[in-house]
Amino acid sequence: MRPRQDAAAALCGWTSAGERAAAGEFLFPAALAVFTGHFPGRPLVPGVYLLATVIELAMQARRQALEVVAVERAKWSAPALPGTVLSVQVAWQELAAGTLLDGTVRAGATTVASCRIAVRAASEPAPLA
Repeated sequence: MRPRQDAAAALCGWTSAGERAAAGEFLFPAALAVFTGHFPGRPLVPGVYLLATVIELAMQARRQALEVVAVERAKWSAPALPGTVLSVQVAWQELAAGTLLDGTVRAGATTVASCRIAVRAASEPAPLA
């Protein structure tokens, strides 16, 4: 599994949605190796990949490499299938201890995941697309 790298490669585009928010689209191609084992005969985008889209979008919008401190909340509401365009929204708030990301991932009108992730600036910069 390569959630960080695969999410970066899956990013189709993004836009700013205000000072502390962004929206983007991701597409994980069905040919990705991760789908071979998740799950045979009925591939699904792994939950960690859905979280990775939220983090990747925040990194692009903030132009800053981030590392995860904690996943404070994550809810998977529906399956996300490979080859489906996923619309991702993220908003963030700065706190004394770091940053909180609130994210939502949708496939069309269906919410497939929502989360709150605590992050901080990474010690090593990540390449930006």
